[in-house]
Amino acid sequence: MNNPWENLSRLTQIRINNITNHNLFWFKDALDKYGLLIQCKDGSFSESHIINLKGIQIEIDQEENPNKLLLILRDREDWEIFKVLCNDLINVVADEIDDTAMINEISRRLERWQKLLQYDLKTVFSSQKQKGLFSELIVLKELVVTKYNYVEAVESWKGPLFHKQDFIFENTALEVKSYSSSESKVVKISSKEQLNSPKLNFFLAAVGMSENRRGKNISHLVNDIVKELPESFVNIFNDKLVSYAYIPELIKEPLINFVVDAIDYYKVADNFPKIIPENTAFAINKVEYSIDLGKCGEFSIRQFEVNL
Repeated sequence: MNNPWENLSRLTQIRINNITNHNLFWFKDALDKYGLLIQCKDGSFSESHIINLKGIQIEIDQEENPNKLLLILRDREDWEIFKVLCNDLINVVADEIDDTAMINEISRRLERWQKLLQYDLKTVFSSQKQKGLFSELIVLKELVVTKYNYVEAVESWKGPLFHKQDFIFENTALEVKSYSSSESKVVKISSKEQLNSPKLNFFLAAVGMSENRRGKNISHLVNDIVKELPESFVNIFNDKLVSYAYIPELIKEPLINFVVDAIDYYKVADNFPKIIPENTAFAINKVEYSIDLGKCGEFSIRQFEVNL
């Protein structure tokens, strides 16, 4: 990734190509910090744009009309992440939509980045994270969209919103777990509430998968789903992906390709092997445990029996 600020002197700026009639500049301020300047042709930015962004200062320069929006990076070591953010905003401006719509979209993007920057974006998108996200997306494609359209399927996907289960429907909850096909059919449960729901029906989907360069990765699944969504809904889907730290621009290592060897479904009945919150001592704050699904054959059902 090229550093557009590297050869700039203090208190200098350089126009960002001629991609738009709006004013877009890379700049360095008096303290030699990296920045982005955005000035619309007609519309002005408001105080609502001055939000708290981790590691980034936002200012509005009122010396000219229209005014200017300034984003200034506090720590130059984070310039790669900052450039991705800047490019996201630059792409909005380059779309040449009317000023009001453009300013509203910039505001929405800044709010998205406010959430995104809560995560440590320098951490590796680990194999475990990829397995978890891949398994939820494959269940969305292989099961949920056989019962609902893609918009409804994405709306039902609640895992990114930190709900207790991954998919929530009117009368049904669905939890998704993954395991390596080469190992025992054991899945990890991360809380005492995860396998408990007030919904009438509750199902568990267990995705057995293995790494294989001939398989698919998360990017393939995301692209497949995006093709089926109306443009107005793509941002909602992308925001959910961000919650899983899936930010393609910041993932430097190749994504892992997986082959799905099996998707097994289980009816989580009252007698399913699980920890019951009501039967757990009040002083026990956090619970993690594993279930050997190879010993849960009596609860196994076929896909068509999963009533969503």
